[in-house]
Amino acid sequence: AGKQVCLVHSWDRLVPRNKEKTSKYIHGFLERHGVEVILNDSVKDLKNGFYVTDKGKKFKCDLCFMTKGATPNFELMKKNFSNVLNKEGQIIVDDYLQIRGHENIFAAGDINSIKEEKTAQNAANQAKIIIANLRAMEKGNEMKKYTTLGNRGMVISLGRRNGIYERGDFVL
Repeated sequence: AGKQVCLVHSWDRLVPRNKEKTSKYIHGFLERHGVEVILNDSVKDLKNGFYVTDKGKKFKCDLCFMTKGATPNFELMKKNFSNVLNKEGQIIVDDYLQIRGHENIFAAGDINSIKEEKTAQNAANQAKIIIANLRAMEKGNEMKKYTTLGNRGMVISLGRRNGIYERGDFVL
C-alpha cells in the first residue's frame, strides 16, 4: 500500500499474444488501479539512482523487476544448427519432438516449432513425451507422437478477486 507502480513494456500493447480485447481490459484495469503504463519502451540503464528507458524517460523506484518475456535464446542454434530453424528462429521438430534430421536430439518448450501457446504446462507435457520416446528408443519400441493439449483457455490473474478468461475468440 502507498507505493507508486510503473510498468514499462516494449510492445505497443500489454499481453500482445492475447486478444486485443484482453490487452485493452488489462491496460485499463491497471490504470484504474493507479499503475502508470509505458508502452513501446524498455528500461536500459540505471544511472545515479534513476532508471532510464530507451526513449530517455527517467524514474526512481524502491524495487524494480526486469523481465524479458517469452523470447527464447536461439543464438547457440543459429551458430551450430541454423538448418533446423524456421523463419521465427524456432527449432523444427517432427511429431515425436525430434529435431529435423537428428533422430537422437529432441526439443521441448518455447524453443520448438509446435504451434501452441508456450506455457509451462505445455512444456511439461512435451517433456513427458520426450522421456517416453527416449525410453522407447532405448528398448527398440515404437515412439509416441506428441499431441497438443489444444486451446484449453487461459486465465490471467489481476489480483485476488479479478481476472480474465480467454479461449479462442471468447473473452470474459
